[in-house]
Parts: sequence; C-alpha cells; structure tokens
Amino acid sequence: MIDQLLVDTIYHSAISGVDSDGQFTFSSPVAITAKVDEMDSLSSAGNSQSVSYRAEIITLTEIKREDRLWLPNDSSANTDLAHSPSSVQSATGLGSGQTVYKVIL
Repeated sequence: MIDQLLVDTIYHSAISGVDSDGQFTFSSPVAITAKVDEMDSLSSAGNSQSVSYRAEIITLTEIKREDRLWLPNDSSANTDLAHSPSSVQSATGLGSGQTVYKVIL
C-alpha cells in the first residue's frame, strides 16, 4: 500500500499556540515517514543566476500550511533549516479510507 512508498524520514513540528507577542509557537519536532522528491532548478536572467528549490512530500501525517518541516538529513534542532509548506492538499482513498497529504515546499 501507500506506506510502502514512504521511505524517507522527515521532521514535523505543528503549531502549538501563540506567544505573548502574537507569534506562533511550535511543538517539538517529531520524526514522520514520507516520500520526498526534491527539485532544484537553475534560472538565468542576464548576468545573474538563481537556484529555485522545491520539494514535494507525500505523507500520511496531517500537515498544515503553518507547520514546520525539516527534510531528510537536515537537523531539526536548527530552526533555520525548517521549511513552511507553500501548498497542502489531501485525499482519502475510497477503498482504504487512508488520508494522504501532498505538501509542496
């Protein structure tokens, strides 16, 4: 089934509240299984080049747009390496009843 495709480990930190300054607070990062496809693309404009980075993540763990994610091999202790989803979609299998989440970083 789908969980056989989830061969990567990422870390997920969900919003746990709001502090006195109105900033989100987050739960401790938790390891979850996922399928991660990382994509880099190089674009040129005149004399400058830039690298655009994106990743597509498939998981059975509910992810929300405000959550933080760390990709495989990134230390979840380093909040500078955390990513916020730009898009989250979900679908539920008719036969299995499992909800699958597709996250784009």
